[in-house]
Amino acid sequence: MLTHVDVFTSGTEGYHSFRIPAIVTAADGSLLAFAEGRKENRTDPGGGDIDLVYKRSTDNGATWTLLKVLDDPGEKWAASNPVPVLDRS
Repeated sequence: MLTHVDVFTSGTEGYHSFRIPAIVTAADGSLLAFAEGRKENRTDPGGGDIDLVYKRSTDNGATWTLLKVLDDPGEKWAASNPVPVLDRS
């Protein structure tokens, strides 16, 4: 049975909005979800202060860890367009 879970919700966790979500299944079976954490707006081009953030799930997406910042390039800079890749070797 499929259920809907919001992993990233606009207006929460210190961010105005989240864009460009991406997900990968890690070698241990956990899920890693990434997104742009936009502090100021959701418009394109992004502009403003954009961090790369992620969350992890070990129960097939039913629950997720608290948000973690993977990259914070600084005020008025952007870490954009997450693309997770798993190297199985």
